[in-house]
Amino acid sequence: MTKILRGWFGGARRKIVPDRSAKEIEDWLIQRVATALRVDSAQIDPEAPFENYGLDSRTAISVSGELEEWLGKEVPPTLVWEYASIVSASSFLAGQVLAPSATTWGEVADIDKDS
Repeated sequence: MTKILRGWFGGARRKIVPDRSAKEIEDWLIQRVATALRVDSAQIDPEAPFENYGLDSRTAISVSGELEEWLGKEVPPTLVWEYASIVSASSFLAGQVLAPSATTWGEVADIDKDS
């Protein structure tokens, strides 16, 4: 499935962006974090907390913006603070999880759909 990347006012930019898998997003984030830290990508553990890498807010927001463009969908600028790791952020962005991890935001309440 592909999506059309929308412009600021809802008009299509005519750029077709394929859906990305969690693994593709994970690989992209590993490479981007490694580049920002000027280390080899093999040194980035995708399950380690983002806070272990010491990304400053400017870099974190820049990564979110670049990721948003690459994915062709909105990415919260606070992504690295809302999701504990590259793995959890990748799963969220691929649509595999709906909310930040319970370790970050507390327990997720069950919702009664019949209410």
